[in-house]
Amino acid sequence: MLRFIKIPALLLAILMFLCLYGYTVRYIALGGQKTGILGPVIDAYVSWPRLIGPVVNVLMEDKSPSQIANEQDMVSVGNLRDDLFAVTSFYLKNTKTWEIRLINLKDDEVLHRWRFKRKDYNGLGNRQFESARPLSTIVLPDSSVIVMLDPSFNIIRINKDSKIIWHNQEKRYHHTMNLDAENNLWVCAEEAGKFKQANGKVKYYRDDHITKIDVKTGEVIFTKSLTSIFLENGMYGPIFGVHSGSDPLHLNDIEPAFYSTDYWQKGDLFLSLRSISSVYQYRPETGKLIRAIRGPFIGQHDVDIISEHELSIFDNNVPRVGRKISGQSQEEKLIYRADHSRVIVHNLSSGKFQSVFENKMREEDIWTETEGLAQFLSNGSLFVENQNRGEIYLFDSTGLVFKKYFYPYPGDQTIIERPHWVRLYENLDFFKTRD
Repeated sequence: MLRFIKIPALLLAILMFLCLYGYTVRYIALGGQKTGILGPVIDAYVSWPRLIGPVVNVLMEDKSPSQIANEQDMVSVGNLRDDLFAVTSFYLKNTKTWEIRLINLKDDEVLHRWRFKRKDYNGLGNRQFESARPLSTIVLPDSSVIVMLDPSFNIIRINKDSKIIWHNQEKRYHHTMNLDAENNLWVCAEEAGKFKQANGKVKYYRDDHITKIDVKTGEVIFTKSLTSIFLENGMYGPIFGVHSGSDPLHLNDIEPAFYSTDYWQKGDLFLSLRSISSVYQYRPETGKLIRAIRGPFIGQHDVDIISEHELSIFDNNVPRVGRKISGQSQEEKLIYRADHSRVIVHNLSSGKFQSVFENKMREEDIWTETEGLAQFLSNGSLFVENQNRGEIYLFDSTGLVFKKYFYPYPGDQTIIERPHWVRLYENLDFFKTRD
């Protein structure tokens, strides 16, 4: 008898759960913010469905969300004449491990491997281990690596034998990290920001932080929110007046200046903010924003200093507007065509912008809605990571030099591991260890 009573009781509990869930989603969607100290719990409660997709993909498709099926008809072209070393990662499902590899793109030789296991992962923040991809991994002279799992509370320094030297779990880190001239690490981080409206409603948003970490100890030396930076510089609009969603800025790169020129000082940071299609120059020493750079780029990633007066910007070229307008004529008048990503060079001396290798990138149909990067090599050639499609390219003045899918999943040629913001090295004179 009790067994039959338990079934309706279970159905009633499920129905109550769904009703409460629906009411909570509606309440928040309509601007309700009176959640008190239970706010973080309620936020996690209404957000749980977005976790189902990645988990099901991993369980049912037997591959990480960072992997794609090798179904596209892409033929590799060309060969590299010189060594070009890349650091990237592969998720190994059988051992529940992220494997970081140092690879020579010239001949696919794997020079060294490092591994980070699920048991050492801090899963706070609702990101599954399989989905927390190591991005822009840095190789150090002692053959250790700094690994940041995106996005998560995990930046780890691992020695040549994959032993953990330190593990920073202070903030939720994301996107990219770079060393500065003092060999400290600058990394993108995020926390929840909030503001109160005149009607008393409190609203929350993603508040990105710039964070500096001591490479030797893993300790945070400095951290500052972008909200604080903009407000201290008397600029309210970029935070509260441009983007209508919960991610007003979307910091995705921090590029430190290693030397001083007429256009920046050593220690300045160039901050790429995707949501407002802008790059800002910030001086931590004074707390001042030096300049805002806006131009012919949309939803960009990866800003690099490439000369004493030039920056390169990977322009994803992804418009963030567009919907059907009811009650108005929907004329098929094409105003703008966003059919390929670009690399924009900005000359700070002249103020001009130039799109480089654009015809070649259009011909190759290079377009990545998210992520992606470009890097100029010392000989002037351009490396491009078409991240979403799992492709890498190299162009020079003669045209396309090299292209290929990145790398098949180990042991399964039907799966491609996407590049995860590959970090390139043109030589490894500093590197002491090889497998």
